[in-house]
Amino acid sequence: MVGQAPIYRAMLDRGHAAGPQDAVVVGDETAVERQIRRLFDAGATELVALSLGSEEEQARTTALLADLAG
Repeated sequence: MVGQAPIYRAMLDRGHAAGPQDAVVVGDETAVERQIRRLFDAGATELVALSLGSEEEQARTTALLADLAG
């Protein structure tokens, strides 16, 4: 459904993504950091993050993002 909403479809189209599956970042800290760095190396200037999982997993994600932003 997300891939069909006009605002998201426009963002996906700008990034040449077929759907949300081509834009999601998932994995452990090492994989997530690698994927985020790849996005910024390719020219990304902003990141919108939605942390999912248990409270502990969300806290780990927040800590990783804060480290990367710092």
